[in-house]
Amino acid sequence: MPNRIAFALTDSARFCLSNLAATAKGALPNRQVEYVYRGTYAIADLMPASRATLAARLESDATLRKRFSELYAVTAQGTDQIDTSNWQAYTCAQTALGQDAYEACYCAGK
Repeated sequence: MPNRIAFALTDSARFCLSNLAATAKGALPNRQVEYVYRGTYAIADLMPASRATLAARLESDATLRKRFSELYAVTAQGTDQIDTSNWQAYTCAQTALGQDAYEACYCAGK
């Protein structure tokens, strides 16, 4: 009988390089925490059920969706990559795993 070990991915943090231009010229990198996932999105962990809950909240909460969009570009100024014209592509990618599921989700939203 196999020995099964249960685990939960509890959190993650995203870092950004705050001095990219200076680093390119030889300065030591200055990495800063951009955000901590659980604190930003108020979810219990990063397991599938919590991610599905977050995806549902992103669908209905415009403020949270705006924050997600801001963080998506990793503090790159002036690069608002997600907006109302392409949000459906991102929201489907969070929960529709596989080509058929993604196409069904995306086409249903258009």
